[in-house]
Amino acid sequence: MKITRIALLSLLALAAWSTGFDLADAQAVCEGLTGNGRCNSNNSISGTLPTTNNDATPFNDYATVEAVFGPNAGVCAATVGVTVKNLGPLGAPVTPLPNTVVTSKLGPLGLPNGKVFVALRAVDLVGNRGGCSAPEMAFTNDNVAPGVITNVNVGP
Repeated sequence: MKITRIALLSLLALAAWSTGFDLADAQAVCEGLTGNGRCNSNNSISGTLPTTNNDATPFNDYATVEAVFGPNAGVCAATVGVTVKNLGPLGAPVTPLPNTVVTSKLGPLGLPNGKVFVALRAVDLVGNRGGCSAPEMAFTNDNVAPGVITNVNVGP
């Protein structure tokens, strides 16, 4: 069976962020057998940082990106069953330039296996958290290896 590399490109719509973080270009790039939207810890998630805050002032105090995830849609509105993971600054400057893209492997998120919903949000240097990207990204996280092949035979 030949494994074919596929890309799952899910664009996240613009969201209102208190720090102005709009993930208009956020995406997860995944591999799978038949385009079934499966990702694993080696795949990545990325998004474009904003250059302004919600009040149109320059966004010049970027600190980090947080990933918010859980097993059900609406992770940012949920109060239970969600996890928030700080991804760090991801190599971006405190004052992001236009079209600055940040990327993180999915592995550090510690996603559970199965269907997951993930949203991203920006945090500034004083701890103000922006709203979550919308719509959140949904895919099947698969870090479980297949079982052992049995009944192997060599012959005519």
